[in-house]
Amino acid sequence: MPPQPAFEERVATRADQLPAAVRDAVAAVEGVGPESLGRIDDVVDAEALGALFGMGERAVESAAGTVTFELSNCVVIVRHDGRVVALPRASAQVPSAETALAICDGGFGRVLSTVVDAAHRNGIDVCGSWSLRSDRSRPDWEVEITEVTKPYTVD
Repeated sequence: MPPQPAFEERVATRADQLPAAVRDAVAAVEGVGPESLGRIDDVVDAEALGALFGMGERAVESAAGTVTFELSNCVVIVRHDGRVVALPRASAQVPSAETALAICDGGFGRVLSTVVDAAHRNGIDVCGSWSLRSDRSRPDWEVEITEVTKPYTVD
């Protein structure tokens, strides 16, 4: 029997695709067929989930965030953009939704790039320096963002 993957990711572009994306991700983590899992509606209202995240007839404007729930032996994270992540519940320590999404998104650099790009597109000046303070058990950080001129390319 092959080892369980650390996580599995699927993407739904429409509300009616969310249940299948959740079932497929959980089935992949558990190494079973999606038909062997129970209905997602037994755990969470799929229509409400789609509406919450801007999909379907009851869509909410400017949706953002994540919803986390358990299905079978997995923790499932559904993101506002339709990304679905399933992680084994039996893991010694299930990561937070933010950590799991950072893993799936390709790491810290990709997550940071997404945030900076979105802020820039929305007219927020992202250049500057920020002190990020935390409790005594974790380090404090200084973050600086500087715009860099792209090099010239020869066609």
